[in-house]
Amino acid sequence: TRLQKIGVILSFLLLGPVFFPFWWIGGAILRMRRFDIPFFTALYWQLYDYEADEDPDEEDAFVIFDTEGKSLRVDQQSSKISIGIRIANDLIKNAVMQVASDVLIQPVSEDQFTVRYRVHGALRNVRELSGEDGKSVVNCIKAISGMDIAERRRPQDGGFLAKSSRGPVRFRVATAGVLSGEKVSIRILDQSATAFELDDVGLATGELQSVKRALQGHSGLVLVCGPTGSGKSTT
Repeated sequence: TRLQKIGVILSFLLLGPVFFPFWWIGGAILRMRRFDIPFFTALYWQLYDYEADEDPDEEDAFVIFDTEGKSLRVDQQSSKISIGIRIANDLIKNAVMQVASDVLIQPVSEDQFTVRYRVHGALRNVRELSGEDGKSVVNCIKAISGMDIAERRRPQDGGFLAKSSRGPVRFRVATAGVLSGEKVSIRILDQSATAFELDDVGLATGELQSVKRALQGHSGLVLVCGPTGSGKSTT
C-alpha cells in the first residue's frame, strides 16, 4: 500500500545514515586485511567499489598464479588460509625484489619455522614463523604448485608463476619431510635479474680473458661448475 511504501522510504532515510558508516568502515577493514593495503586506501576502494583483483599500485603489482592460472588471492575464504597467503606472498615478493635465488622454509621445531634467502650464494635468515603460520605457508605454496597437501613425507616437486613490475617470474618448488614437519625449497628463475654482460659476472681479470679467448675458439668446451647459487646459470 501507499502507507507501506512511505514507511519503507522513511526507514531508509532514517536508518541509512546510521548504517552507512558501519558498512563503509567494516568493508574497508575486510579489504585491508584481504589485500594488505593501507586503511585509507581500503576506504577509497569500499566507497568506489574497486574490483577485487585490482592492485592499489599497478606499478608495484606482484601477483602469484597457481598451476591453473588462478590468482593466489582467489577463492580463499578461511582466515587461517588468508594469513598463509599474505605471508607467502610477502616472502616471495621480497625475495624477488632482493634478487634472491632461493627461498628455504624449514621447521626448526614443532612450534617454529625459519625462512632463509640465498642472495649471491650466501644463506641468511630473514624471518621466523610460528608453527601454525609456517604450516599454513607450506600448505599454501604446495597448493599453488600443484602438489598433494595431504602428503607430507614423500618428496614432491612442482612450480608456479608470478607477475611482477619487471615481468614474469618462474618458480621451481621442492618439498621433503623432516623430523619436525615439512620443509620447502623455492628456486627463483627471474630472467630479468640476469640481464648483464660477461664483464659484470665478477670474474677476475685473468680468468675473464681466458674465458673470452676460449669463446673465440673454433672448437673446445667451456664448463661452468659450482655449488647451488654460485652463478652457473647466470654465467
